Amino acid sequence: GYSLTPKFDNDVLSYEVYVPTSTEKVLVEAIPETNLTTITGIGEIAIPDIENTITITAKSQAGTEKKFTITIYKVDDTTKVSDVITESSLLINGNTIQNIKNSTTIASFKDKLIKSGAQSIVIKDKNGNDIENTNTLMATGQKIVINTSVDSQTYTISVKGDTSGDGVVTILDLLEVQKHIKKAETLKNENLISADTSGDNKVTILDLLEIVQHIKKYKLL
Repeated sequence: GYSLTPKFDNDVLSYEVYVPTSTEKVLVEAIPETNLTTITGIGEIAIPDIENTITITAKSQAGTEKKFTITIYKVDDTTKVSDVITESSLLINGNTIQNIKNSTTIASFKDKLIKSGAQSIVIKDKNGNDIENTNTLMATGQKIVINTSVDSQTYTISVKGDTSGDGVVTILDLLEVQKHIKKAETLKNENLISADTSGDNKVTILDLLEIVQHIKKYKLL
């Protein structure tokens, strides 16, 4: 009765599932593509901990094995998205999550939210496609859907200094902020929020200097 995150793919070996805190055991089922493959690790499995990892092994007739791991998280049944935001100390600006540190991976960000009570999390790219590679960097302009057993909220991501939305802070971001300050081109919405690296609700030469310091690795954002 629960879905794997990401969706099952034979080349993806690690998955996550979120169940209510009261769940004591789960029934894991798997169907081999051919009757020459044997599968172990399925059946009724106890999940006593908040975080439980199980391994399912598919073995071919030739003896080749492929192991799939599923991490099952138990989350509070009454937790709301607002509770997750508060517990994880995220800063919200309208519908945008701001001040996300540079070089944050989707895996670490999702882990933080899960530990704060989220039941499931989906992160989408600018085109609305689900991002399944959890090693991908968080980037300005991505959308995140945070689900609990009570409600669901969608936010836009703003990574500190990443005005271009490629997940890293480079000379491109520096030029965009410079153009904004000179009023040659105007940054808007989450991109404007990302440009305010100093957190004073305006984009000035101070933010430009902080981006320069980050690029030169004097002070990382």
